[in-house]
Amino acid sequence: MATGPHCCILGESEVSLSVNVASKLSQISASVVYNLNLPCTFDISGIQHSSVDVKVPTVGGFYFSRMNLAVSYGLSSDVLLGSDWILPCQPVFITRYPFISDPGLEIGRALPSPHSWQPINGSFLCLQAGSLL
Repeated sequence: MATGPHCCILGESEVSLSVNVASKLSQISASVVYNLNLPCTFDISGIQHSSVDVKVPTVGGFYFSRMNLAVSYGLSSDVLLGSDWILPCQPVFITRYPFISDPGLEIGRALPSPHSWQPINGSFLCLQAGSLL
């Protein structure tokens, strides 16, 4: 299953987001790393990573995750969240904006570090498919 493009927040910047359970590792576009001047490191196998704070909107809040994203080329969105985000966060996908519902109270409290869910007051404005919602 794949969803997207949607949006998320990296630090203070809105970027496009896709979620794909078939991808084991979450990834970030090399162009976003360059444009936002994000710090990068190389792991022992030579794969470049960027550690970023990712906020994914839900109906009444957002998932907050500190992610070590693999830097990739040719992604269909700026950020691709894979099973390394899906499995611990257990998002419930819905067919309207935002595309993820709030977790249940128990799931929200039990999220493993570095993931959490935060409620928000007011609306979450975001770019989706080129138009402001």
